[in-house]
Amino acid sequence: MQPYQAQGQWGPCHFDKYVFNLPIPRFENGNAIHRALADAGQSAADVANTVPSKEGEYFTYTRKRIRTALADEIDRLTAHLLDTAA
Repeated sequence: MQPYQAQGQWGPCHFDKYVFNLPIPRFENGNAIHRALADAGQSAADVANTVPSKEGEYFTYTRKRIRTALADEIDRLTAHLLDTAA
């Protein structure tokens, strides 16, 4: 992706303008990697939907709260994985 992006003051920018320049294959339900990515996306959306919206809040603050919720979920799942492996 980076070869397509302009360089801003803090590194590559305009990710959203070039994402479809990548050779993204069509979704195949029988492909295990495609299915795992779809499931992970649904899980992330489910977690993000648990974060309440706050009236008048800038989207950057909302986005940060969603990232925190996703990180908390990853931490929870990782702890569960490590507990079951022990």
